Amino acid sequence: MPARARVPTGEELPYIFFAHTKSSQAKGVESLGRFLERTEDRDVPGSLDSRDAQYDAVLEWGIPRPFGSAAAHRNPAPR
Repeated sequence: MPARARVPTGEELPYIFFAHTKSSQAKGVESLGRFLERTEDRDVPGSLDSRDAQYDAVLEWGIPRPFGSAAAHRNPAPR
């Protein structure tokens, strides 16, 4: 499932990352303001391809394998 190209707006980020109370949303706006103030030494923005790969990895990692760990204990990797 490819990622959508749309990036959340600044107004949406506090809603996504903070509780839905007035005080928490206000703190979210403050935090976002401090984050956006930094203009030097920032990470390079990620690509949609890298975001898709991370999404796929999380889905693969999250698949329950009830006997997977037991098999690893029976057949440990050689040292």
